[in-house]
Amino acid sequence: TRDGGFASPHPVVMADYKEQDDKLNQISQLKNRLLREVVGLDRGLAATGSQPQIIDGLVRELTDMEGKVNLNWKTSVEHQNYSTMDELQGVWRLAYTSAFTTGSLGGSRVGPPASIFPLILGSIYQVINNEMSQLDNVVEFFFNYSLPFTPQFSTPVIRASLKHSFEIEGDSTVRIVFKSTDVNVIGEGFFDTLPTFELPEIPQFFQSQLRSATFEVVYLDDDIRITRGDRGELRIYARC
Repeated sequence: TRDGGFASPHPVVMADYKEQDDKLNQISQLKNRLLREVVGLDRGLAATGSQPQIIDGLVRELTDMEGKVNLNWKTSVEHQNYSTMDELQGVWRLAYTSAFTTGSLGGSRVGPPASIFPLILGSIYQVINNEMSQLDNVVEFFFNYSLPFTPQFSTPVIRASLKHSFEIEGDSTVRIVFKSTDVNVIGEGFFDTLPTFELPEIPQFFQSQLRSATFEVVYLDDDIRITRGDRGELRIYARC
C-alpha cells in the first residue's frame, strides 16, 4: 500500500486457496471414511452384504475428487521433494481387496479358498523397488495348528515371495511380468536352518504370455494406494 503497510491478498487468490483447502478436507474425510469401512474386514474376507458396494462407491468418490493419477518422475507444487514414482515405491500391506469378498483369492474368476488346510492366509505385502524395476508380492501363511516339534508358543510362518519385473504403461497403468518364486520358512530352532527355496523360472518366451498382468493405480498418496486389476478387482494398500 502507499502508506507503507502490507497489501491484502487479492480476493481471487484467497478464493482459490479456500477452494483448495475445502477440496483437501473433503478428500481427507472420504479417505478416513474408506479406511473405517475396511477396518475389521480381514482384507475383505469378512465383508458381507452391501459392504463391498459401499467401499467401491467411496473409492469412486475419492478418485473422482482427486483426479487421475499420473505416474512420473516430475515433482509438483504440492510435492516439491518427491514425485509420484517416489510415492509408488516402498512396502505396502494389503488392507482390502474385492477379490476376497467371495471367500476366494481369484478376483472376478473362481479361485482357491483363502484357508487351505493346514494353512491359514496371513499378511500380504507388495514391495516395489523402482531402481530394480521389481515388484514382489509377498504372502505369508500360518499353520492351522501347533506342530509337535516346535518350541512352545512358536508357530513357523511360510513366506512366499512372487517376484515380478514391472514397467509403467501410459499415465497410471503398471504391467508386471512374473519371474520366479522364493519360499522360506520363518521360525525358531530347526526352522532357522532351512534355506530359501527358489522355484524354477519359466522360460523367457512364455513369461509375457503366461504370467503378465496389469493394474491401474487410481489413487496414491503418502499413506494409501488404491488399484484396479485387469480382472476388475479393487485393492487398497496401506504403506508400512
